[in-house]
Amino acid sequence: MLEVKSIEQLSDEALRSALARDVTILTPTHRYARDLSRRFRDKDTAVSLVSSQILSVDRWAETTWRQLSEQGLCEPKRLLNNYERQAVWRDIVASEIESRSAEFALIQPQVASQLAQRCREIMKTHRVPWSTQGLKSIFSVEFDTRIFHEWLSSCDRLLQQKGWIFPEDVYDIIADLVA
Repeated sequence: MLEVKSIEQLSDEALRSALARDVTILTPTHRYARDLSRRFRDKDTAVSLVSSQILSVDRWAETTWRQLSEQGLCEPKRLLNNYERQAVWRDIVASEIESRSAEFALIQPQVASQLAQRCREIMKTHRVPWSTQGLKSIFSVEFDTRIFHEWLSSCDRLLQQKGWIFPEDVYDIIADLVA
């Protein structure tokens, strides 16, 4: 069961107390998790013990998703790393640009794929349901947003066909199982 508590006063004492109770401490970034792990590691404590208790939110979500998947609580899928995710987006955007070369004369595929990837990540973070009819009609108002929506749909179809997920997809899976 997932229990969330906030440490009101962030102090070494509060963090040490939480670690002593085997509480997992989540941080916003990998760097902050690493820095806290170093700070609270002492000579008697194993490095892996402290490191497994202090995690970035992203690392925690990935670990939690893997555990849920191994327990058979969610559909097994392949979690793509950042390089694979970039390659998927690059392929989607490049193929679209090639098929409509006249309409995309000035667009740079590398930049467009990075922006599309980031936009999907933000939309997933905020749980925007882009497959609903209302949002489809909003996206269809302008050429750029219509094309972006097509890229989103192409991406989702590809992920579904291949049995893949991106790192930002694990949050929805965890939320659906915990709710």
